[in-house]
Formats: sequence, C-alpha cells, structure tokens
Amino acid sequence: EIEIPKELKIRRIKNFVRDINLVKDSLALFECIKVIIEEKPDIIHTRTSKAGFIGRLAAFLTGHQRIIYSPHGHIFYGYFSHSKTFLFSLLEFISSLYTDVIVVRTDDERIAFENIGCKTKFFTIPKAPYKKETGEEEKLGEIIKKLEKKKKEEGKKIIGTISRFEPVKGIRHLIGAFLKLYQERKDLFLLLVGDGTEKNDVERIIKEKLSEDDFMLTGWIENKSLIYPLFDVFVVPSLNEAWGITIIEAGEYGIPIVASSVGGIPYFAGGYVKLVPPKNEEKIAEAIEEILENPKLAKNLSEKSRELYLKFNEKLMIEKYIELYDMLLKNE
Repeated sequence: EIEIPKELKIRRIKNFVRDINLVKDSLALFECIKVIIEEKPDIIHTRTSKAGFIGRLAAFLTGHQRIIYSPHGHIFYGYFSHSKTFLFSLLEFISSLYTDVIVVRTDDERIAFENIGCKTKFFTIPKAPYKKETGEEEKLGEIIKKLEKKKKEEGKKIIGTISRFEPVKGIRHLIGAFLKLYQERKDLFLLLVGDGTEKNDVERIIKEKLSEDDFMLTGWIENKSLIYPLFDVFVVPSLNEAWGITIIEAGEYGIPIVASSVGGIPYFAGGYVKLVPPKNEEKIAEAIEEILENPKLAKNLSEKSRELYLKFNEKLMIEKYIELYDMLLKNE
C-alpha cells in the first residue's frame, strides 16, 4: 500500500466498479458531481477509460474549465469485440470535446487518439515504475529458493514474464515459443508471474506439455524486486501495449528483453530491447535462442535494458506533472 500524506484529502466514490454497470455507473456520476461541487477543485485529473469518462462528464456538467485525462493506454484494438471497441472509441471522442489535455506516454498513444478524431491538446509524460520491496517474504522465500536451485544446481535458463493473464498480453504465444525451444533443449525453465482470466487455461496447457520440474506459476506478486533478477531472458509478448511498464522494471536489473513490436513499445524501447512481430512464436523463439547462444548479444541487451531504465524515473515524471498543472493554472 502507498502511504498517503495527511495533507491529502481523499473522497472515495463507492459506486465506481471496473465492469460496465449502468446503475452503479449512474450513481458514480452523481457522486462525482457532488464531490466536485463540494470541493471546488482547480484541476480535475481523471484516469483510465471508464473512470475517465465518468469523471470528465461530471466535470463538464458542473462547468469545470480545467480537465485532464490520463488513459494509461488505449482500448482501440486488441481488447474487445468490434462493436464494443466502436462504443468505447465513440465515448472517448465525445469526452475529448470537453477535455483540456490528454496525457499520453508515447507518440503511438497520441496517434491512436488522433485517429478517432480527438483534437485535444496532448501532453507526453512517460510512466515511471512503482517499486515495492517489502511484504510477501514467506511466499517469496520458497519461490526464490526453488528458482535459485534451478539456476545454480541444475543450470537452468529461466525464461518468462510478469503480466496479467489476459488475451491481449499474448501469454499463449510466449508458451508456444518456449515449447518450440523446449523440444530441442532441456536446460530451460518457464517462469510466469501473474493472474487473470486466462490463468486456468494457461495452467492446463503448461501441465499438458511440460514436466512439473520445468515451470512455475507463482500467481500475482506485488514485491517483484527479488523475482526480476532471476530471469535470464524476460519476454513481453503483448498484442497491444501503450507503454509496457514491466520492460522498464526488468531493465533496472539489466535483463535481456524480448518484446513485441506493438503500440508504444517501439517508440520508447526500440534499440534497447529485441523486438519481434506480435503473435509470431517462431520469431519469439529465435530471439530467445539467439540471446542464450550469443553472450555478446546478451551482454549488449543487458546494458541497453539498464540504460533504458535510467531514462525513466519518478523524479522526471513528477516534474512533468507539475509542469502540466502549472501550465493549466496560468492559462486563466
């Protein structure tokens, strides 16, 4: 949990829920309107697609003049059906008409919004990773002990990812690539850290294809600082990724990274990671194999991933937000 300063006042919207629920969403809208009227904020900064739509609508209905929206990625492809994507795109366009600034992480994200007709002012702020280094000691202790044994005593190369287990994250393609390599070499170990709607399917596929000594599914772990250094190759096989925060997180530990060339990844990580076409299990497998067999390439990618991490930090992110807020407050 993040420690909240005493000076920061929190008003919770009890009817905010992740999934669409017309009753709760309507109640959440009225709650937001009530909070805005009572608190009279100078700036309203909304975040994520659904909460961003409700929050911006509340701000518009109360006549607010300084409205910021941080989508934290977009949902214009890869997440939903065509009809649902069209609906969300329409809502994003309508909301943009009364939004002063949309905060994006990369040019790709900006272009995606421009492609649906948004003509709002854009402001780029790269996201820095939030690092949690405490908690879950008992759970992590057993996991790390087993993984270190695999590496040191059995000579295993740990390949895997940390991710939500959702279709858009491409976990199945990572598994497919791993299985191609697994047929030829037995020094590989698959490590998947995460949870989500595909967890049961992922677990079933792995158990059918791999020996139980050659994989680990840990579930979700908040304290990832002790897990990242154990990877020999870190893979981000996403089908759509506005930013890819795990790339930055893995880079802190100088891990060679293979990532899909989708969304914002080529914009901020091109030249620092090994890019591969999305859904292409053959290319993912080839990239992993090349890193494992070429120490010079592995060393170069290790140095590059660390260099990438150093480009994005919390201090820079905070400075950019302050710059944005100052800009809006000065434009009376």
